[in-house]
Amino acid sequence: MTPLRQLILGSSDFAFERGQSVHGRWRAGYARAAASAVPAALALTLDAARLVFVLAEGPSALDFAERLGEALWTLETVGDDWPAPLVTWLDDGARWTDLPAGTVRFVVGRIDRQPPVSFLSLAWLGLPPVRLLDRSLSPVDLGAREQVSEAHWSAQRGVVPDLTALGTYRSSLFGMERLLLLSTGAQRLADDLPDLTHAQLQQALQDWRDGASGDLIALDVRLAPVLAMPSAVTLSCRWVAPDLVELRWNPAPNATGYRLETSAAPDFAAPDLLAELTDGRQVRYVFSPPPEQRLYVRVVPLNQGNAGLASAPVCPLPLTLVAPVLGPVRWAADGGYLLHWTPVPQANGYEVQAASGERFEAGEATIVYRGERPECRLPLGTPPGHFYRVRSLNALYAPATPSPWSEAVQAPTRLDTPVFTEVSHERLAWTPVAGAQSYQLQIVPLDMDGQRGEEVSVSEPGSAVSCVPGTYRVRALRQTGDPLTASEWSAPVTVAPVAATPATLAAPSARSFAPVIIGAALVALLVGAALGIGGLRVYQSANATRTPTPVPEEVIAATQQVATLAAERATQVAALEMAMQRTLDAEMTRTHQPSATPSPTLTPSATPNMTATRDAIVAAFAAELTRTADAFTATPTVSPTLTPSATPDVSATAVVLAAEMLDQVTCALVNRDNLSLPVFSGPYAGDRQLVGQAPLLAEVIESKTIVAKDGAEERWLRIALAGEGQRAEGWLRVPPDADLTRLMVGSACPQ
Repeated sequence: MTPLRQLILGSSDFAFERGQSVHGRWRAGYARAAASAVPAALALTLDAARLVFVLAEGPSALDFAERLGEALWTLETVGDDWPAPLVTWLDDGARWTDLPAGTVRFVVGRIDRQPPVSFLSLAWLGLPPVRLLDRSLSPVDLGAREQVSEAHWSAQRGVVPDLTALGTYRSSLFGMERLLLLSTGAQRLADDLPDLTHAQLQQALQDWRDGASGDLIALDVRLAPVLAMPSAVTLSCRWVAPDLVELRWNPAPNATGYRLETSAAPDFAAPDLLAELTDGRQVRYVFSPPPEQRLYVRVVPLNQGNAGLASAPVCPLPLTLVAPVLGPVRWAADGGYLLHWTPVPQANGYEVQAASGERFEAGEATIVYRGERPECRLPLGTPPGHFYRVRSLNALYAPATPSPWSEAVQAPTRLDTPVFTEVSHERLAWTPVAGAQSYQLQIVPLDMDGQRGEEVSVSEPGSAVSCVPGTYRVRALRQTGDPLTASEWSAPVTVAPVAATPATLAAPSARSFAPVIIGAALVALLVGAALGIGGLRVYQSANATRTPTPVPEEVIAATQQVATLAAERATQVAALEMAMQRTLDAEMTRTHQPSATPSPTLTPSATPNMTATRDAIVAAFAAELTRTADAFTATPTVSPTLTPSATPDVSATAVVLAAEMLDQVTCALVNRDNLSLPVFSGPYAGDRQLVGQAPLLAEVIESKTIVAKDGAEERWLRIALAGEGQRAEGWLRVPPDADLTRLMVGSACPQ
């Protein structure tokens, strides 16, 4: 707050003062001219609410300025009757009896900074008026008439020639930037004063005092911006939680903050501060009112501390609760009832009432739920068909005034009827029913149409029928032996008998032997591969120290013939597997699609006997497999000389070629112990699996040892795979107890 400050210039030869207040920054200077010049004086008084100044010229200027300044300062208010108070003082001869003789010319002014509007009041007689500049530093028109040169005031004659010579001005300070006041001797500074620094102004007063016609006085006030009163706001309140009230108001365009006040009475004779918000964008406040008393709240907009009109007060209490909306009563999963309703923000509890009648007579209504959640579950034994209603509670702010009851809703009396969703010769299924603990399935055989049939209880919404023809229907049960709440019987469905055909009789035979044939083929391939590896090891052991024997061309040709024959047999096995699978699929499809017209007789089909055909195929394949195995496992005859034998040794030749292949591969995966070896894209955690089992024969490319998460070392092998006509690679982990000599074969295999 700005303290009271009083300043009188004119009693000394030179003076310069400056300061700052809520009215703005100001400065004032005085320099006495030559002895023959006209005396001048300036009286300045200011505080936070007002600023008063009086500039006077004449023999009694000093006393006149001091007395008139005091009178203008003590005036309570300056109203629209200005300058009436000033004229009254000037005409009061008793006030000026001891004033030195002589005429006086003057300029007086007063600034009032009282909300909601700040005003400037001016009057002048015989001197140039105050110069006002707006925000653009343009002069403000004061409406001054042409100055009367001989106009003056004296204690004996008053205003001369008359009061029409007295100039006046009163207006709001809004938009005003600068107030400049100069004595007659300092008029040469009028244009330069706004731009002069403090030092330059003091120097100018010193330099021009000698040649001036009167004393030099300069008053410069840089006016602080006038803050417009904030616009009034409209306040509203609502409960957002059982113990929280939200205050909300519309924003005022020129508000920089808001003050929230409370009072026990709506007239706010003794308001209390609830909160002061310094952000003009905040237009919401949440608080918990005291539950034991009525409290009124209002909001006051602020503009840099300048308060606007307060809003109309609001009172959050008493709290008025609204009734919830009760939804349809539904069956719970356990056979009870599920009730739910719309939550009420200002409620902290709910009550549910039940009655057998819709009118809720006093003797039949009971409270079945009291709690905080907007839902409740009633147990399995709850009677069906009762009526329910709910109301909201607030034990803290409305302990004796609950909300009205909601509209009554009746609970269902019977479960929903199930609907069949799957009907086949093997299984029936229907829609699950909420609240059903079991289902009753009724079966009426086709030859017992119109009779009750048999009833079976099941706990799941489905049942196997095992190709039993008949008419079926189902209903849901809330409890066993409770027909009152059981659902209606579903619409009946019929399961027709399965028609038998020759094709359906032949299908099981083909189906039962297909795995035998396929398994035999796979076993044959594995045995052939194992015999090849075994013969290779025997050959290597027998010829470890012998001089290599050149292999004749006819022996190589015979070996190629054996290898080609083995490949053809493998191709035949694969083709046989595919053909048997297609036959099996076709027969199974025909079996599950009964013809509408059954075959009249069981005439034998002209199709060849499948059993005989199968036996013939298996026998032929076994013979070829035995012959191939004998060729590979025949004991080679060691020639004492380097002379080629006239009879080609096919087994030895195959072993030699296999050894040459191993020499080129350097290391082959054989897995003779049939270990589980899934193949991955990499040897680290998170790599995806490529195949479930490594192939029987594969090239080993690399061996790597890594440390697992548990700190143990693991060996991984990178192998070559054949995938879709191109070479692919993968990784497999070597089991810790694996025998490497039985897992890999080759000169470059890791140990």
